[in-house]
Amino acid sequence: MASEEDAELARQAARVFLRLQDSPDSLEAQRARDAFVARGAAEARAYERVATAWTATQKKPPSRGGGAAVVLLLAIGLGLFAGYEPLRLHLLADATTGTTPERLSLASGDIAYLDAATAVSDATSDDVRRVELLSGSAYFDVTHLDRPFVVSSGGLEVEVLGTEFEVMTLAGATIVSVAEGRVEVRADGMSWRLSAGQSLRVPGDARPEVLSIPVETIAVWRQDRWATDGASVADVAAMIDRRLDARVVIPSRALRRSEIAGGFDLSNPLQALRTLAAAQNARVVAALPGVLFLVPNR
Repeated sequence: MASEEDAELARQAARVFLRLQDSPDSLEAQRARDAFVARGAAEARAYERVATAWTATQKKPPSRGGGAAVVLLLAIGLGLFAGYEPLRLHLLADATTGTTPERLSLASGDIAYLDAATAVSDATSDDVRRVELLSGSAYFDVTHLDRPFVVSSGGLEVEVLGTEFEVMTLAGATIVSVAEGRVEVRADGMSWRLSAGQSLRVPGDARPEVLSIPVETIAVWRQDRWATDGASVADVAAMIDRRLDARVVIPSRALRRSEIAGGFDLSNPLQALRTLAAAQNARVVAALPGVLFLVPNR
């Protein structure tokens, strides 16, 4: 598992590399690269990995100042050494899952179904049953209401009014979907009451949106399936990513935002990723150990 020091070296290497890509004739950028690589063998390896990743996702040199450079920097900094984030969550969580969903009995006696790559903490007390979703997706079956039942995630709170519901973190958004009963959702001074067949998406950078959805599509990851009628490629890739032993990175902003409709078999996540790529005229590139790039065909 990579250390925090490794992750920081990767970020530094990406900055040095992208600075040179933007200004290839700059003596200052060239000296910065030479100085970084000369610092030691670890720095040289980190720089080589960044250069290899860039080469694998580009068939022609990137345009100067292009958005792809920023995307690659984030991909390297956050995706290349993906092992550090699970370690952090493991220290914070009371329960985590690997690459398969699991059933969890909460301290309150209620049942939660956790998707793959999901982490939760359970802070139930005598006064309130409280669960925090740290990452992933969880489906809750709340059968009694002797105390308030509250789920928090990403600055959002969901209070149960007698229900079965899903809370999901996906591509920077928090999504609450109700299969039965009602919940009240609170975030940033606003509140919504949702009933069965309603879903609230609270993105990090856009206005919240309430949608009507078929109840039978909620938390179908419990059966190793996921269906969408217009989700982004980034959303679908994130669901598949949870079941892989590698991190999925999509350098192309346009590809991440493309919408897709269809069903995916999550029991074979690598094939599901290839199906997603083929539907978008893209391909899966294994450029680095533990990292899969989804890149457009040219």
